[in-house]
Amino acid sequence: MRRKGERDLVKCYKWQGKQYWADERFIYVEEKGELRKLALFEEHYYKLRMWKGVPILEIDGLRMHLINAFSGPLCYAKEVAERLGAKGGKALDICAGLGYITGELIKRGCETTAIEKSQAVVALAKHNPYSKWLFESKLVVGDAYEVLPTLKQKFDWIVHDPPRISHAPLLYSRNFYRMIKKCAKSGARIYHYVGSVGKRKGREIWKEVKKRLESCGFLDIEYEERLQGLFFTAP
Repeated sequence: MRRKGERDLVKCYKWQGKQYWADERFIYVEEKGELRKLALFEEHYYKLRMWKGVPILEIDGLRMHLINAFSGPLCYAKEVAERLGAKGGKALDICAGLGYITGELIKRGCETTAIEKSQAVVALAKHNPYSKWLFESKLVVGDAYEVLPTLKQKFDWIVHDPPRISHAPLLYSRNFYRMIKKCAKSGARIYHYVGSVGKRKGREIWKEVKKRLESCGFLDIEYEERLQGLFFTAP
């Protein structure tokens, strides 16, 4: 055990020849005998921290992972891929983050394209052994709203895992759902995380999203409370 300031540090993992350490708030990489905090500012404050033995991403202090109902950070990604039924074919992971869902899709034999907007997230992912799958996908760094219209292929499986609606309203818009529809094969299975913001005040975002999806022609729309998202089928 080592100390940095007043906080205890423990070894958490080795990756690409470097030792990584963690305290309760941050992960650090050891380089040339010095410890560097894995945190970056790019319009927002991005950082990695450990949670039950696995790095998670926080943006402006908000966790970007659904973890409270699961035994570990990777379990949500695994359940999404299983519930989607992904097996072989072409998959698209929109708002890929650290690439945990990307990894599950690749493990299931899917040729996977991943879209991630933030250069900061991609830079942090390079320090995470569990993000290795992100770099084995066809990774596109850019705004999904701009990237989707440029995609030439159609997909069998699509995961849309955006930030909360207040942070990325365009990714919850009818226009964006039409973009998803255009890059989905007929019968493609799709998952859309919507979260539970506003639930305590009686707002049910998933019902609002369901109406938009229905207006775009999507079928078999079902809400999965545990995953806080919608599963549906492209027409």
